[in-house]
Amino acid sequence: MSGLDVNAVYSLPLTIGTLRIGAVDLYAMATNTLTPTALVEACALAVMTATDVLRHALEHRHDAPGEDGPHSRREVHQATGMVIAQMRVNAADALLLIRAHAYASGRSVRETAADITARRITLQP
Repeated sequence: MSGLDVNAVYSLPLTIGTLRIGAVDLYAMATNTLTPTALVEACALAVMTATDVLRHALEHRHDAPGEDGPHSRREVHQATGMVIAQMRVNAADALLLIRAHAYASGRSVRETAADITARRITLQP
């Protein structure tokens, strides 16, 4: 990068399951590679960032108020449990993944949950 004291760029994907949210770039003045520990920490931070970005985006949408509440239907809870088992994530992140899939596909959370419990879709990568 001309004019800047940058000699290395590391780009990490922001993903949650199969959802690709974006990427984060790290710039370094040194030309050496990231240590294994630094890479693990950077990847963990990228996952946390992706989760926060997605949660923020879904919490601030106004197109279907009340539709996607976490306690709307028993089937949503069952689907959340299935996603927990599939993805090995906590309940909040499992619900977040279901909500994100519903939003991305233009469907309700309840419809998406029904497809998950009927095994028509899976959120595994």
